[in-house]
Amino acid sequence: MNPRFGVLTLAASVRGGSAREAWSLLAAPSYSATYPPPRDSSTLQVLGDTAIIYGGSNADTTFNDTWLFDLVAEQWTEVPSNRVNPGPRFDHVSVARPSTQELVVFGGTLYSPGSVDDYKQMNDVWIFSLPLLTWTPVPPRTIAPIVRSEAVAVITGDEAAMVVFGGVTLPTNGSFFTYPVDFNDLWALDLSALTWSQLTPRRHSELPQTRFSHAASTVTINGIEYLMVFSGRHVLFNGWTILNDAWMYPLNATQPAVWAQMTSVPAFERIFTAAVTVREQVWFFSGLDYTSDSALAVFADTIVGAVTPPASVQFYAESPKAASPRGRYGHRMAVWRDHVLVYGGQSKEYFGDLWLRNTSVVPTTPLNEASASDVSSEFTVSMLLLAAFACLVALVICLVLILYRKFSRQTAMAQASSAPVRPRGMSSEDIAHFELRPYDPGMNGDDMCPICLVDFNPGESLRHLTCGHPFHPQCIDEWLRKNFTCPMCKRDLAPTPTTEAPQAASTAPFASP
Repeated sequence: MNPRFGVLTLAASVRGGSAREAWSLLAAPSYSATYPPPRDSSTLQVLGDTAIIYGGSNADTTFNDTWLFDLVAEQWTEVPSNRVNPGPRFDHVSVARPSTQELVVFGGTLYSPGSVDDYKQMNDVWIFSLPLLTWTPVPPRTIAPIVRSEAVAVITGDEAAMVVFGGVTLPTNGSFFTYPVDFNDLWALDLSALTWSQLTPRRHSELPQTRFSHAASTVTINGIEYLMVFSGRHVLFNGWTILNDAWMYPLNATQPAVWAQMTSVPAFERIFTAAVTVREQVWFFSGLDYTSDSALAVFADTIVGAVTPPASVQFYAESPKAASPRGRYGHRMAVWRDHVLVYGGQSKEYFGDLWLRNTSVVPTTPLNEASASDVSSEFTVSMLLLAAFACLVALVICLVLILYRKFSRQTAMAQASSAPVRPRGMSSEDIAHFELRPYDPGMNGDDMCPICLVDFNPGESLRHLTCGHPFHPQCIDEWLRKNFTCPMCKRDLAPTPTTEAPQAASTAPFASP
């Protein structure tokens, strides 16, 4: 393919379509024998004409692989997996630094055999050099953000700093009274000195609520560069809620260090989406939101936020077409030649496709979050929690199960020589021994399922553990397939004697040099 072709001519010539098509599929597992396994929660960054993905996870594996996609030749290449790398991780954040041809990765959740439930949240920094195809760890610093996942990161326009906002950290012990903590702190990593500093807003100024699973990008207004933060999840005592706000913070040192809440038309409420800025318009694709008090939906719309001074954003949406990506969440987005790339994610399955969005085709219909035509898949809360959030490590009460969706997956190393982690929960026969009884609202006790936080209905069949705690069968059964304890009281429910064979020693998560 001649690299002198414009990006739209390039995509159109490959697919035989018009340069005015909104979406073009650049890569999918069916296109080539060499491609990254489907995943979500990875990275996607672009340096020149190369897209880079690192890490991520699916239902079976947490990955430590690095893949390069030649956006001109439309071909995947894997970086040799026997080199030192940041280890298998997901929900990390990253930025691309074009001037040095480097990818910078921070934090996330690392598969770490021997740690609590084999997972460990991180606050480390790694740098990938595209010319050298090597990963280098940044030495730990005394001053640094606390370990976290599901934060956001942007790079400043002068490439001087990576700015990180928000995220969530989970408790590291099984205390009943220990809860996840989300953040609204702002940190800058000097990309020359490789040192952290906390950006502190003026005293008594208004701050965004703490959050995670949010989206962020940058925009320049009247010569001033701003970080913009959209929506996200906020921890409550008994679960979490989806925020519908937008905030901006100046990244220029000459401006007052003050957060400003943006006027959003309409209010923007979407989690597990992503955002990128092209020509001062903020682009989003898909994500999750409530459609009622008891249902979440996976949307498949394309959204553009038009930012106007001093702090307003008007959202426009385009409903999904036949030739557009399927609705998803946990995907990643990047910019190539002023157009948008979308990679991976999941819905009812994990995706490994890479799409190009033509940004000259701009949505013009005002966003209506309730539009049924934009909904790709709809679930009851309990169904979605099982599908997307239920595979979590629970060291505390089931709030952790709701907040974090991947910790107790059966995990395998990304390298071909490694074996999957053995399941550690109960068999279906063991679970069936716990009695099913209809819910009677006249009886004293719990009136909602502690896992999905959905109220019990009169006469609904509930599974009662031997400790007395009731749950929706579909919720607790998923839990017990991976655990031997009650998620509420931590009582040991393991059948005796246990016939589970001891787990073989796991390979270290980092590739050997």
